[in-house]
Amino acid sequence: MKPGLYDVVFSPELAGIFVHESVGHPFELDRIMGREGAEAGESYMSLEDLGKRIASEHVTIIDDPTIEAYGFYLVDEEGVPARPRRLIDRGVASEFLSNREYAAYVGRLSNAAARASEFDKEPIPRMSNTYLAPGDWDPEEIIRDTRRGIYVASYTEWNIDDRREYGRYGILEGYVIEDGELKEPVLGFIEAESRAFWSSVDAVGKDLKLYIGTCGKGNPSQGVPVTFGGPTFRARGIRVV
Repeated sequence: MKPGLYDVVFSPELAGIFVHESVGHPFELDRIMGREGAEAGESYMSLEDLGKRIASEHVTIIDDPTIEAYGFYLVDEEGVPARPRRLIDRGVASEFLSNREYAAYVGRLSNAAARASEFDKEPIPRMSNTYLAPGDWDPEEIIRDTRRGIYVASYTEWNIDDRREYGRYGILEGYVIEDGELKEPVLGFIEAESRAFWSSVDAVGKDLKLYIGTCGKGNPSQGVPVTFGGPTFRARGIRVV
């Protein structure tokens, strides 16, 4: 296929990497307030974005340490009881990930995101089990409903800028969609601006899946167990090169 704008159907694996990199990290309050500016980068989000629409109404993204998965915990490193955090609630920025320190800076309470990889490391705001909440579409129905587009089953590599605003994701396994059917294989890259990408989502499947990983952050670096995922979903007018 020629480079251009296409309706793209993404598998749960792609949902996971998009959620983790373009929502989870930029919703960490220490990153938003500049703590990681000279290390891992900053964020396209700001304190003023809370309560604002940054995605379509079909997008709810949750970080939930109470799910019995790889990122599970019931109490964070500062003794705060864990609970689900709705980062984006039906398209609206709802909550940032915070520890006691950064919550206090903005006059809020910690939402139990303080994590440390070892006893002698600093507890900092981290993700746990982060996912795109499932919708009411069957995955096959999303493909059948797509007239002309691409289905992306898995990715090769990803690159994203230090504000987590502009990302590029390589297609490892992908197929052309024509009149609701999968056709020939396709290779290329997905290019997306984070807010525009999530604002273009118009169909979300029921097939939630989580994938395990180790998330790196901090100086010295700390790797903590996480999961990330979601269901099959579709985004309209995405640049493919």
